[in-house]
Amino acid sequence: MLSLLFVLSSLLPATWPVVQGISSPPPHAIYLGVVEISHRNNLRTATATIKIFADDLQSALRSAYPETFKVGPLEKLPEQNFGLVSTYFADHLRLSPVGGKPWWVQLQKITPQNDLFIVTIAIRCPAQWPRLRVKADFLMELFPDQSNVLSIDNQGDKRYLRFTKDQPAQQINWE
Repeated sequence: MLSLLFVLSSLLPATWPVVQGISSPPPHAIYLGVVEISHRNNLRTATATIKIFADDLQSALRSAYPETFKVGPLEKLPEQNFGLVSTYFADHLRLSPVGGKPWWVQLQKITPQNDLFIVTIAIRCPAQWPRLRVKADFLMELFPDQSNVLSIDNQGDKRYLRFTKDQPAQQINWE
């Protein structure tokens, strides 16, 4: 699946101009985000890696935070808007025990790669995950066709989920 995202990203324009007054980039063929979550060795932390088209993230931040979004070249987005990226994913990627409060997440880094940003997030969580609720609705407020594919590895038990506007949250049972 990750290879598909990289192949598809090569088919899209490298960047689109950052021009004030343009609210969104030109449409492209696919709206896809890929999330990998790894929770190993019964630790109280997990890592989420999100692969997201750079221009789509820029559009989401500009739309969600019009007063504080710092306009600039796409390659400067990670350093100019690090706090906004952190807030955005804290709102749009949530993990929690079923019926419980969302776990604390902290943005670690944003790495540009071709037309993508690779966003790395640390998740503070319990050592054991019996039942988990996952919400991954990023970009769905802008793109009705957005799909987010999630791979979650909990102590070697790997599961896959697909999130859409009609199904932005799901549950996983490891009991």
